[in-house]
Amino acid sequence: STMRLAYRTLLIACCVLAFARATWDGPDLRPGEPTLNAAVDGRTRVQTDAHEFSDEAVGAVTCGSSVSLRNPATRARLFSQELQLNMGSRQQVVTANPSRGHGEALWTVSAEANGRMCPAGALVRCGSKIQLLHASTRAFLHSHDRYYAPISGNDGNYEVTGFSEVNAENDWIVECGEKSHKGEFWKREANVKFKHAVSGLYLCAHKRNYDGPIAAHFEVYSSRSAGDNRCLWATREGMYMSHLIAERMGENGKAVRKEMAHDEL
Repeated sequence: STMRLAYRTLLIACCVLAFARATWDGPDLRPGEPTLNAAVDGRTRVQTDAHEFSDEAVGAVTCGSSVSLRNPATRARLFSQELQLNMGSRQQVVTANPSRGHGEALWTVSAEANGRMCPAGALVRCGSKIQLLHASTRAFLHSHDRYYAPISGNDGNYEVTGFSEVNAENDWIVECGEKSHKGEFWKREANVKFKHAVSGLYLCAHKRNYDGPIAAHFEVYSSRSAGDNRCLWATREGMYMSHLIAERMGENGKAVRKEMAHDEL
């Protein structure tokens, strides 16, 4: 629709502006450190028009944010580009890129429910079902248990790809059970797991790399086992939608917070 096209155009423009301002060559941040793009530190409280918002809301990942996702096992970021696998599903390649500073490492947090996008700025609750849309190629992060992973298929791992069509196999569940993660919402820079909503497989990466045009990129795959840091991901650089966008005023004049609840998606 025209509204959706305008929304996506605005989002891409914001992402370009954010990248122009961000310093990508600095050291990796650890959980708890402020991000370069955060408007405020997660330990502060924000007050606007006499309405006060909690620390947890300030530090939460929100719908519509375009972020990079770093894997601690490889120290690489989730990456994609307009290149197809030469085997299996032949869908778009998804890798873990150890280099920083690429626009192809941005993923937009979104979801489709009855043909609509989730509200921009809505807080993402742990356990929510989301979709990750590649900001550059507009392909969804996708997986299935029909094709084995190109490098580690003999280990029982499956493909992770980019897929341009709306599909239930684009859905991932955010699991926030790690010790570094506190609260009920997906927190910036804290380790989380992404569980595939259809197959139950987890999004993982390891230091087994490709050859050819994506040499030095590590394989991203889906696995039934998620017992170590190969299956952890944390947000890093990007453009974060403010949670204030999703605030609406109730009849009593108080701010009411919109959240991505389990049953909304």
